[in-house]
Amino acid sequence: MARRLFPVVLIVLVAAGRLAAQEAVSVKLKKAGKGDAVLIEQRATEEWNTQLTDMNGKELKTRQGDGVQKKVKLLIYREAILAADPKNKRPDRLERTYEKARVTFGANTETLPLEGKTLLIERQKDGKFSFREKGGQELKGDAVATLNDEFNGKGPDEFDMRKAFPPSKAVKPGDTWKIDPAPLVRDYSASLVVDAPRATATGKLLGVRTDEGRKFGKMEFQVELPLKGFITPEGNKFDVVEGSKMSMTFVMDACIDGSVESGVLRTTIEMAATAPIAATDGTKLKMVLNSKVSAHERRIDPPPAK
Repeated sequence: MARRLFPVVLIVLVAAGRLAAQEAVSVKLKKAGKGDAVLIEQRATEEWNTQLTDMNGKELKTRQGDGVQKKVKLLIYREAILAADPKNKRPDRLERTYEKARVTFGANTETLPLEGKTLLIERQKDGKFSFREKGGQELKGDAVATLNDEFNGKGPDEFDMRKAFPPSKAVKPGDTWKIDPAPLVRDYSASLVVDAPRATATGKLLGVRTDEGRKFGKMEFQVELPLKGFITPEGNKFDVVEGSKMSMTFVMDACIDGSVESGVLRTTIEMAATAPIAATDGTKLKMVLNSKVSAHERRIDPPPAK
């Protein structure tokens, strides 16, 4: 009798396990605050191809800087937050120790001046960040360029992915939700003219698991920004043809109970755009731009010992 019951019990237990796995869960991603520390590993590959064609699509002689270009950036650093205002996306004061900071362009690899340094990064009264070596002088020249791009650049800054992307209510694996793309559109407004009413963003919970007593979730976020034009650093605007767009895919496998930052984020950003331009003699031409960024970021909280 017991032997006959065993398959039935097994089926019931498996079914119960499946039901438990399908329970709705709330997603809360930790926003680091004062006293928190994390080890961050980032690797990003940028590829872009610029072509100049006539109005029939025939490629013209390649100019310097056209063609396929590729750059790979590797950063590994330990970050400790010394002061933070919850209203700001970025901490107001933090300490970073760069274990690796390297950029590869073509066949050449350059070690950035940040590697091996411990830095203090602090928000000033004007909102800009300053950078100095711990116990030393303010950074200048090449050493500060990468940090300026990250903290003081005109790129996306106010869009807080950990705040804007998760669902506002509990969801089950397989569920999808809409994301408001407006903050992201605003952040790109310094360099891109986006057709805001047609921009879309969605999220999907792929799965949930428990690891060492913490709940982790794997999520996918899709963003599509139809483009109307580009804005150069000098403020010049170039219109692009219908169908030009930037597409983003983010796959996050991270702690979703709000206890730690630990997790992995894989990002793919692709842009395809065509801009009509005029040569100096008035000839109408097309500039075709295709680019792709593939990035991998891993966060470990608390950071392991060196």
